[in-house]
Amino acid sequence: MNINCPVELIVSDYHEFDEIQEQMRKIIPGIKVKEIGFDAPNYIGIAYIGNLREPKNQALRKKIQTRIKNFNKQNLKVPDERNVK
Repeated sequence: MNINCPVELIVSDYHEFDEIQEQMRKIIPGIKVKEIGFDAPNYIGIAYIGNLREPKNQALRKKIQTRIKNFNKQNLKVPDERNVK
């Protein structure tokens, strides 16, 4: 079996990451799953092997974080207090 890691994971409940890791470790010993953030209405995570700081794992993590940050900027703007009456 050939598994390409890292892999982006999208779930509706962050508790699913623990279950995913448990199930994946049955077929891929040493695989890790980490939640990266919330991109409404989903939680985004990463499944990876090795260290999260390894270049290809870090690249996917940063890509996900950037997408979440951009989403939050566009959709979760806080009103300027000077314009609120």
